[in-house]
Amino acid sequence: MKRFLVLLTAAVLLLPAVAPAQTVTLKLATIVGNDNPFTTSAMKFKEVAEAKSGGRLRVEVYPAGQLAKNEIVQLEGMQLGTVDVAAMSLPSIGGKFDPKIARHRRAVPLHGPRARVEGA
Repeated sequence: MKRFLVLLTAAVLLLPAVAPAQTVTLKLATIVGNDNPFTTSAMKFKEVAEAKSGGRLRVEVYPAGQLAKNEIVQLEGMQLGTVDVAAMSLPSIGGKFDPKIARHRRAVPLHGPRARVEGA
């Protein structure tokens, strides 16, 4: 019994202390102006994320290329840690991850005898 109490006490003392909730700040970058759907969606994301996190999350939106001048630089910024979230399209960055992602850039008939489903 004494050994159990010693182990229990040691375990409690070695547990990390529960840290108070800290605010996490995310930098969200867009390369388009304030009236573009990418930026208006980023502003809505900021509003919803901050409200649903109960103050634990803060989102800073940087529109119009303030953090990165194009989508490739945004991707590199995320890899370096200068950008946390970015509004970007797949075609411009697809080949940067894996060239196979961007290989289907041809027109595919949707109707008629030559119509087919990609990947089938």
